[in-house]
Amino acid sequence: MNIDAEVLSYAEPKGLTSIATGGGCDYVDRTMNPESDEYIGVPSLVMASPHGDHSPHGLNDDAHVIAFPSDDWNSFIIIPFANAKEAMDAMSDNDFAVWCVHELANEIVEEDDKDAFVARFLQFPGINRNDPSSVQSSVARASEHWKLPDRGIVYHLHPGD
Repeated sequence: MNIDAEVLSYAEPKGLTSIATGGGCDYVDRTMNPESDEYIGVPSLVMASPHGDHSPHGLNDDAHVIAFPSDDWNSFIIIPFANAKEAMDAMSDNDFAVWCVHELANEIVEEDDKDAFVARFLQFPGINRNDPSSVQSSVARASEHWKLPDRGIVYHLHPGD
């Protein structure tokens, strides 16, 4: 595993796991599949260094959280953070996860598939996915707490790839 031990020991108690790409680039991640930890066809959050294809080397290194709508990794949202610790705090926050699913649905998922995408992946404790106000409250809390409008979020969108 090519992830710094300090980073992994901070990630694990937060319920975050690691993913090995097979190319020597391993990352801290959070799969957002409520049924299992499988990656196939599900959104996930991955923490990476903004300085290359690798994980941050320590808790104080700057980091990006990359939100992917599925395992194809062609479309994604990059959310910059000051350091790996802050990025992992965000990744483990259910409101942040809801914000990511909501943003992916709005920006990437085909219009006909949005409702099914949101219904399947907004299964987090304290979130009533059938109540739009619950989802909007969660999105608003994450946006305010993590200062999402001010982060310089990058959208890399290739629907249908």
